[in-house]
Amino acid sequence: MKQSIELKYRVSPELILAAAYSTSLNPKAKRKGDSGKAKRLGLVALWTALFLVFLYIFNLQLIDATSGAILGVFVGLAAAVVIALIYNARLNARLRRFAASHEDLRGESVATFDKDGVTYRNRHERFEARWAAVDHIVELHEGTGLRMGIGTMPVPDSALPKDMSPDAFRHKLFLWKASQ
Repeated sequence: MKQSIELKYRVSPELILAAAYSTSLNPKAKRKGDSGKAKRLGLVALWTALFLVFLYIFNLQLIDATSGAILGVFVGLAAAVVIALIYNARLNARLRRFAASHEDLRGESVATFDKDGVTYRNRHERFEARWAAVDHIVELHEGTGLRMGIGTMPVPDSALPKDMSPDAFRHKLFLWKASQ
């Protein structure tokens, strides 16, 4: 088996966002660059609020006439959920644009993985990290992430050699990390 793996690649904005959303609370983030749990929770809250408004309007006997203020609470809750979803979508769009422009400035990235660690370089950056600096190796949507501190270095699956699967790549990285 090869003693090192050298990859040349460009990272998509989606993979950058998937790496950004990979956290210690969710080390196996496979999202396409969106906050999946938050979005699902928001949709559940929105539909719950809308259902309660529906019950109020069409079944006034369930809620007596003196509690008309409750309708305002339900409408306010639904509006807050809608605003949060819009904010989340706009934030993701801004992050995606930023990631795309930043990746254009970087140009092609070259990463070398071996028993000692990771060497990474592009037009503007160069760093080396020993395996002890890598906290987690995580599966991302269409890639692998190496979490180091608060950041995650994304590596697209499309950059892997033809004879290496993403799982085999991650397994090799795990073996190198475990040997340190």
